[in-house]
Amino acid sequence: MSIPQTRPAVLSEATVAQLDSYLAFRHRFRNLYLFDLEASLLEPLLRSELPVAWAATRAELDAFCDTLAAMAGQC
Repeated sequence: MSIPQTRPAVLSEATVAQLDSYLAFRHRFRNLYLFDLEASLLEPLLRSELPVAWAATRAELDAFCDTLAAMAGQC
């Protein structure tokens, strides 16, 4: 969420959408599974989606930190 004239959003809506599948998995894991994990649910998240989601998240967090540093230098 951005705060106009204060700071930009930390993460874009696209990155939040990518991370949402991990949040959904975490919710299911904590509330439904004891020790029996379904590999069919884990494999796509870990093999193909995680590197993309992590790269986008890391890049946006770095950009947010750079923005905050630039804003701090302007005060």
